[in-house]
Amino acid sequence: CRVLSEPGPLLHITRMCSKEPALRSHPRTLAILRAILLFLCRGPALDTRVVIKATLHTTAIMDLFSRALPGIREAFMYRAFRPWFHSYTRACIQTTSLNYLMWWPLFKLVSVSFGIRTWWYMRQLEREVGVNTAAKCLLYHHLERIAMFMALSADRTDLVAYSYKSLLQHPQAFITHLLEHVGVGSQWRELALTALEEDSQENSEVLNRSAMAACAENVQVTLDEDSARFIRDYAANEHGLRLVGEDMEIPDLPHQWNGGK
Repeated sequence: CRVLSEPGPLLHITRMCSKEPALRSHPRTLAILRAILLFLCRGPALDTRVVIKATLHTTAIMDLFSRALPGIREAFMYRAFRPWFHSYTRACIQTTSLNYLMWWPLFKLVSVSFGIRTWWYMRQLEREVGVNTAAKCLLYHHLERIAMFMALSADRTDLVAYSYKSLLQHPQAFITHLLEHVGVGSQWRELALTALEEDSQENSEVLNRSAMAACAENVQVTLDEDSARFIRDYAANEHGLRLVGEDMEIPDLPHQWNGGK
């Protein structure tokens, strides 16, 4: 079994489909996605199993995976909003100026550097949705990907949604279920559990750049209560989704595995 973590080609085709939504239904898009998956899964043995850990961004094309490669087994892993926010901002720390980047005017300015379409989108978010802080913007995009999973998986019966909290609470049951779901086999459970002894961000490319690790230790962005209240209300009013407790957990996500209950 081989594991591929966040391969770039999947992110690129996701961006392509996000910029030009019409491409989602184009037959060549499925052909390209199939070619990417087969290329990533190439190996010396035909019976080698490959597990691809994609980014949350690829949720936008999750309905295309099973069409491009029938028989592929899929799982969706998510995190409660507050822990996700702290983890995400920690992973994105590149300089000690991160605190300044969280200032909304500068956050918009940096986003505008990606092009006029991004500028218009940020302007629209501010006017129509009430996104007027960097924290709200990050939470909004996290929510939209969760909502996208709900919409694209409504008719699916072969998916499982795992919460990061359930991994921490029921590690052995979680790993056993996940291995069986992807067809690896629970005999590898003890080996898989050793991964929990490591920091998933410790050896990431971002945090290992010059002095990045030191910045991650010294800088932390705290989620303010106004932004937390905003995302709770928006999730309930726009998506009918409850965010529960201090961590803003998601108890009503479809296809959810909850400790085997």
